[in-house]
Amino acid sequence: MSIRERREEEIREMRANILQQARDLAREEGWSSVSIRNIGKRIRYSAPLIYSYFENKEAILLEMQRQGFEQLYDQLGRIREQETDPRQTLVRMSLVHFDFAFDNPDLYQAMFNLEGVACPKCERADIECRQRKFMQEALEAVNARGLPYKPLLFNWWALVHGYIAMQMSNRFQQPQDDMRHLLQEAVERWIDGLR
Repeated sequence: MSIRERREEEIREMRANILQQARDLAREEGWSSVSIRNIGKRIRYSAPLIYSYFENKEAILLEMQRQGFEQLYDQLGRIREQETDPRQTLVRMSLVHFDFAFDNPDLYQAMFNLEGVACPKCERADIECRQRKFMQEALEAVNARGLPYKPLLFNWWALVHGYIAMQMSNRFQQPQDDMRHLLQEAVERWIDGLR
């Protein structure tokens, strides 16, 4: 490995470590504790050194969003490749969102500016646009009545994200598997209403 390659690898590793520390801080202490200074304390680096890897906290959040959307997109892509039934495709995509939210709560919160994540300047990663294309195709495949796409996407998203938000807040104190099953039934009924 050349000196240049070694340096590039060190940069990738440090950036990954910074992102992991931000995720750990969010999980352990909440998003309000995620700051350049607190990340630096955890890895025993000064704030100016952290700034040499990320311009600011928003840059860290944007990278977390990008990574989260990339992971979710990959999971949705596998469903798209495996499933031939449009109804099941949409049901499974809904459940993948639910599962992703609870397998990666810190990423999910960063992706959708939840739980105190404040990233006003962050624009959604390009990957979210590709994910929406998947959703558009899935929705059009079950939309027998030819309803407009954007309201359908909004309705579907409100349904799925609503169940996720209710479970994350533990408002109804349902076991996660029960809430997942309720979501599946709700999405199936919603799809049936599009016929």
